[in-house]
Amino acid sequence: VAGVLAKGDVPKQPILRFDAGSHTAVVSRLSADGQGRVLATASDDKTVRLWSVPDGRKIKVLRPPIGPNEEGQIYAVAVSPDGSLVAAGGVTGVFWDGRVSVYVFDAQTGDIVQRLTGLGGQVQHLAFSPDGKRLAAALGLRAGIKVWNVAGWNVAAEDADYGGPSYSLAFDREGRLATTSDDGHVRLYDAAGKQTARVRASGQPDGVAFSPDGTLLAVGYADAPKVEVLSATDLSPRFSPDVRSLRAGNLGRVAWSTDGRSLFAAGRVTDAKGRNTIRRWSDAGKGAPVDMDAARDAITALLPVPGGVAFAASDASFGTLGEAGRPLLTRSPALAEFRDMGAAFRVSKDGGVVRFGLESFGKRPITFDLGARKLVFSAKEGRALTPPETASLPVLGWKNTPEPKLSGRALGLDPDEISRSLAIAPGAGRFVLGTDWYLRAIDSRGQPLWKTPVPATAWAVNISGDGAKAVAALGDGTIRWYRMSDGYQILSLFPMGDGVRWVAWTPSGYYDAGAGGDTLIGWHVNNGKDAPASFFPVSHFSEVFYRKDVVAQVLGVLDEQKTLEQVGAVASRNLDRASMIQGLPPEVKILSPRNGSQTSVPTVVLSYAVTSKSPIRDLRVRIDGRAPASVKGDIPTGKTEAKGSLEVAVPSRSAEIALIAVDQDGRESEPEAIQIQWAGAAKGTTKPNLYALVVGVSDYKNPNMNLGAAAKDSRDFAALLKTQEGKLYKTVDIKLLTDSAVTRKSIIDSFYWMEESMTGDDVGVIFFAGHGTTDDTHRYTFVTPAVLSGAGGANDLKRNLRSEGLRFGDVLDAIRGFKGSTYLFIDTCHSGDVLGAEAADVNKLVNDLSRKGIGLTVFASSQGNESSIEDDKLGNGLFTWAIKDGLSAGKDNADADRDGRVSVEEIAGFVTTRVRKRSMEMLKGEESDQKSQTPAVMPLPETMTPEHRSQPMAIVKG
Repeated sequence: VAGVLAKGDVPKQPILRFDAGSHTAVVSRLSADGQGRVLATASDDKTVRLWSVPDGRKIKVLRPPIGPNEEGQIYAVAVSPDGSLVAAGGVTGVFWDGRVSVYVFDAQTGDIVQRLTGLGGQVQHLAFSPDGKRLAAALGLRAGIKVWNVAGWNVAAEDADYGGPSYSLAFDREGRLATTSDDGHVRLYDAAGKQTARVRASGQPDGVAFSPDGTLLAVGYADAPKVEVLSATDLSPRFSPDVRSLRAGNLGRVAWSTDGRSLFAAGRVTDAKGRNTIRRWSDAGKGAPVDMDAARDAITALLPVPGGVAFAASDASFGTLGEAGRPLLTRSPALAEFRDMGAAFRVSKDGGVVRFGLESFGKRPITFDLGARKLVFSAKEGRALTPPETASLPVLGWKNTPEPKLSGRALGLDPDEISRSLAIAPGAGRFVLGTDWYLRAIDSRGQPLWKTPVPATAWAVNISGDGAKAVAALGDGTIRWYRMSDGYQILSLFPMGDGVRWVAWTPSGYYDAGAGGDTLIGWHVNNGKDAPASFFPVSHFSEVFYRKDVVAQVLGVLDEQKTLEQVGAVASRNLDRASMIQGLPPEVKILSPRNGSQTSVPTVVLSYAVTSKSPIRDLRVRIDGRAPASVKGDIPTGKTEAKGSLEVAVPSRSAEIALIAVDQDGRESEPEAIQIQWAGAAKGTTKPNLYALVVGVSDYKNPNMNLGAAAKDSRDFAALLKTQEGKLYKTVDIKLLTDSAVTRKSIIDSFYWMEESMTGDDVGVIFFAGHGTTDDTHRYTFVTPAVLSGAGGANDLKRNLRSEGLRFGDVLDAIRGFKGSTYLFIDTCHSGDVLGAEAADVNKLVNDLSRKGIGLTVFASSQGNESSIEDDKLGNGLFTWAIKDGLSAGKDNADADRDGRVSVEEIAGFVTTRVRKRSMEMLKGEESDQKSQTPAVMPLPETMTPEHRSQPMAIVKG
């Protein structure tokens, strides 16, 4: 790759990228600090991610500058023994320098402290010496290896006499270095970098690892399921571990346990279930083998960690296993897997509804409905959906081959291009092939019509019944719509593998998102060759780019610009991106203390650095998402760049401290967080107090607006909370407001009461039942009875919504000041038609509240374009009915593990399942799966910390 791409500058335009909280492409390598407490993962998704071990918490994402095609893909990572530095490289710097670079990051701040340039091949592997004084790189092509002194970053040693790429290297404790290469040799260097031995291996050597005592060298092979152990003195053969039961695959990655008693190897070796395994030999490699289940795809990296081994896989997963094979940490791939989906990929006539599997072979089927704005797991298809047509033209060899043919004539793919999928258009006049690199439209005579590059393998393709759109399911976890006339990409959908979160966007980045979906993609902004890139979730630019109307209509119009003109959004892509750069949010870094630091005193001094396009207005500190008891220090008001410190009161327990910068225009930075471990005396546990505001409006003095159950729902919910007094809570203090008592002033006064009453140990609950709508600023507004008072027309309603309705900002401002854990329950019926305004956009409300770093758990009764359903037989809305059952004593509550407590995770799953099931029973329609009510909980339990998931919501026994 080096030298192939033309020299240029680092791209300055923002680049739309995925960020699903974990990797979204192959995890190529792993590294850890000397104590095994910080694990680094490198990926083709162009990021390095740092994780704490063994709990698996995300510490930081390191982002190099990136460019088109492969530029920025990370193939190698190394953490210094003290954990202060992280080196990363791959296809890095080629686009603008014509040569490859290694980026060295400060692990605490994410800054690039050094760029090592001028390398002649891709960086395939990196390693720090055990004393941290040297960094070595194995390079692609025939560039060999290079070693730098960390002090001064001058070259300590290099060897370019290689006949092929070098894929692996390892230091021993004395500083000697071993390498492997595709030229078939294993090489050994002394601590000064002089080559002392070279032997030809018995195949294609890949991974290499010294035993902890430095006497043995294990070599894994890329071309066979075998491992050889050599003398670490002269590379003479010592023995070969037992691989007699293996007949296929390879064992390209090797690692010794930290005590040297076990040898591990893995690569592409599967068990009877098709799972890729890690083989472990006891007795330092001489014992009987044991195979441990690890991943669904090939193992790409192995790394010893205390008590076991860490692994990474090409399906973007990674984790750690104990020596007996018990999973200690598991990070499953976040993406949907569309491989071999076949006929399970179904599309509606207009292309607006697609059905697909979240797992290979179409397993875990789910339906996305663009009009309903929702993902739905269901056994029924709900609407007439058709699989791809593959038989009406004589196209053969189209599945997983390089030579598809029409009527026996080859269709002429590029060298090494593989065809993966086929769809024939209605009328059989043309068809689309999906390959590893392109979608190709071809007519019935075999003549090419167009070809469009795809960002990942097109595992499945279909054509809408109207013949106007091709729809492709790609290997990057996205589903994309293309115009059949010319291959123009119309729309993209990223459905998360959890089947809950989703985001859809147009080519220029106008987007719509379900609950939790607006953090899945964002804008990557390069800051030059020598600085880390910035990343901002699309939610930061929702005022410009959140356009659910554009997304809803673009498939019908088949053109983004024409759709923008139709809905009145005339801003061009270039104008929007230029204004985005000028309006970027601030960025803040915590300089000290280091992540994972211990403290035994009640305050922590937080040193920070902040930069901003616009002057800073405020710095907000959060302890586990809550306002701290006290913060002392100067805020750099009016400055655009500053360093300083804050003295923050911390609780007598381990906690997360986050810092958020706010500029004068109200733009907030992404939270910068560190973990602090409490090392002081344990604090005695006491029951918290509960403070609750419960609001319900049924009587709006308007027969078209009145609700049957909202006021009763609020009373029942308040009574449910009161049952926890003396159980989960010491006291339960409730402000209950119903019907005429509900005014904007009474609600805001109650917010102030909660803020003044709550301490950091207490819990707050807010419950709203009634109508919601969207005001003229596209923000959620809860409709109080006074909104309709004296409203004689549309202008009166608009004015009253602003003056009498409870707006999103009111809720946000109040909760920011709460010091305890807070739960918000929203049971909103849509009132848009009656008020002449938009229906309440609950998806956006949930996303806006959950992204603000305020430690809030949001329970919403519905999502998408759904309505909250009331059931006369139950006497409640479905949402409140399910909550009551879930948090009450009795055999049918949400206490799944029967420990006498209902946790946040348990009630979230219980309410979602019960409401959806009951709504489907009530609808009993052909399209009930799409019209059913499905609550949303944010953050999702799977994205919560373990402490958050297990936090009790009610005691239901004793």
